[in-house]
Amino acid sequence: MNNFLFWVPSVGLFFFAICAFLLVGHFWCKYKNQYVSEAARSDMHIVETTIYAIMGLLIAFAFSGANTRLDQRRLLIIDEVNSVLATYYALDILPPDMQAEAHQDLKQYVNDRLEWYRLYPNKASMNQQRQKYLQIQRELWNMAMQVCNKPGATQTCSLLPNALINMITIENKKTLYKYLHPPTIVYEMLLAIVLLGSLLAGYTVRGNFKEISVHMLLYAIILSLMIFIILNLEFPRAGSFSGSIFDNFNTGFVSLQAMMK
Repeated sequence: MNNFLFWVPSVGLFFFAICAFLLVGHFWCKYKNQYVSEAARSDMHIVETTIYAIMGLLIAFAFSGANTRLDQRRLLIIDEVNSVLATYYALDILPPDMQAEAHQDLKQYVNDRLEWYRLYPNKASMNQQRQKYLQIQRELWNMAMQVCNKPGATQTCSLLPNALINMITIENKKTLYKYLHPPTIVYEMLLAIVLLGSLLAGYTVRGNFKEISVHMLLYAIILSLMIFIILNLEFPRAGSFSGSIFDNFNTGFVSLQAMMK
């Protein structure tokens, strides 16, 4: 999707598009020098109800689904912070001569993860940065295997591989989770039905333009804001709310740097 759709000016784009369809529908009916008769209005009510019910369901499910996926991404941030901290303390299982290097590697891992966030939305740079901290994962894993695979290794040694596996799994899950979105056709259908519903609303509404202008404006404002908010919740790092959505959670990740000194 075009990144412009996620920024505040796009609200105006949605608003004017909805208003345009409302006006086209209204003046189309007026151009025919007649408003819809009572008999026709009664028959059309079935069609209108169906269209607006579908539009309401799409908006409700899109909003609910986007908000749920956002909460899950926030929980993954919390899980990753906990897993890195647990791994940091589990590194004390290593022999004393290896602990300093391992702790330094994990600190660098956290720094690289934070840099990965800062590189958004440069995908090429993000991929290169990810390879850097994945290499650190492999080095830490090799250290753990070097010690825990030795004959006579204590049972507590398994705590370190388990902590590393948890950290690696959560990072991979979090990286792949950004692809978990409904198909684009769902949002295209939502936009289409909102515009077509606006055309229908303008066509069937009674009164002259001055009498109905306030209702048309409110209709357009509410729908344009809903579309904008849904898109920002579904693609949080692409839009206007990325800071307010993630800052409190990323602060917990940044605090790892202080906790690991």
